[in-house]
Amino acid sequence: MTLFCPLCFSNKGLKRRLEEVRKEYDEGKCDRHPRRKGIPIEAVAAIVDEVFRNNYEFGEADPIFSNDPEEPEVWFERKGDRLIDVVEHLTGAEDEDIALAVTNQLIADDSYWPSDGEEPFYDDEFRYERTQHGDGGNERLWQRFCTAVVHERRFFNDDARDALRAIFKDIHLQRDTARVSPVYLIDPANTPTIIFRARIVSEEELRKIVADPVARMGAAPQRIGHANRMNPSGVTAFYGSFDLPTCLSELRPKVGDLVVAAQFTIRRPLCVLDTTRFIKPPQELNLFAQDHIRRLSQWRFMQTFMATIARPISPDDEHLDYVPTQAVAEYLNSEHLVWMGKEKRHIDAIIYTSAQRPAGKNIVFLGHAAITEPVDPPTAKRGVATAPSFDLSILTRPLLPASGLDMLPGSLWPVTVTQADFGHETEQLYASSSPNF
Repeated sequence: MTLFCPLCFSNKGLKRRLEEVRKEYDEGKCDRHPRRKGIPIEAVAAIVDEVFRNNYEFGEADPIFSNDPEEPEVWFERKGDRLIDVVEHLTGAEDEDIALAVTNQLIADDSYWPSDGEEPFYDDEFRYERTQHGDGGNERLWQRFCTAVVHERRFFNDDARDALRAIFKDIHLQRDTARVSPVYLIDPANTPTIIFRARIVSEEELRKIVADPVARMGAAPQRIGHANRMNPSGVTAFYGSFDLPTCLSELRPKVGDLVVAAQFTIRRPLCVLDTTRFIKPPQELNLFAQDHIRRLSQWRFMQTFMATIARPISPDDEHLDYVPTQAVAEYLNSEHLVWMGKEKRHIDAIIYTSAQRPAGKNIVFLGHAAITEPVDPPTAKRGVATAPSFDLSILTRPLLPASGLDMLPGSLWPVTVTQADFGHETEQLYASSSPNF
């Protein structure tokens, strides 16, 4: 019986997997490292087989033509690497003999039925290439979710909830090539952030805004809030942009429209999902990591989802087309939990690419994070203990999470649109601006 141990391989992921299963075997010492407990080569090959099949496929065949015009011939040559070369590179085998032993075991354990026309997956004559992974079925899961919440059962839908739970599972563990996560905290104490918000107004509305800017430029009250990309009617959400040109472009104003803009700041740490960070390639994961395929597939899906939530939608189609993204926003804000340091948090805001100005980024604040702090916030009312005589304070109502935004004093100003150039991809606005109030 051939026995190997984790020291026979340099791949860290494989070494970790072998350490996990080694306790299950007691067949003797490693053939290469006599002081180490060994693992049967069949068990080693089984781990390698799973990873190999998930990440490699037969190389494509390229036609090769002869140069003899009198006897033209064509044959096919497969691209890729030999089986033993792939095994040696994949596992980091200590030497070629170990790689050859694992290769032979893969060939011996290959299960197929020639009588049914099946062919082997492993063969010394074959050539292999890395598989280009798709989205792991997440797109299909997303389409089923969209159909369910739009056309079938919109409320009390456990299947839809399970679909979102699978799609966004451990999204906070993702990293790009720079090891940057798409889920992070925006902390005003560390990174001051300015958010722009604007409205198309009449002269009369402008006067009302000047009289009460915080109430009229913040998120719409629940009773009058309209449905939008990330919120249904009656549910509060605050939409803003990280720069003024993007903010104005999102309004799609006509030439001559009067637009009033304001600046807001974040007043407490907020947890955000930044979908624009999926533009970059994902961090290269060890192929032997248990969730390698799932995480890579999730990243590929999020690249598609990023475009889905940012795409322009005709006003005539908004009602139904917004339903899936509204459900996603509610799920992330009220049910989905991510680890931020030592605590679990819901998603307070989502950052996405501008549909009207691809170079710009928008942000939507959800739940209590969407509330702008009043200029003179009321103090919480507390009950008064009358008996017994020891000191006891009882809240008359539960304290709600703190507001998420402050409006910058003096940041309100009107803008008149003088020209707008529209294209199939970009929109450039030209505006004249009045001094701040």
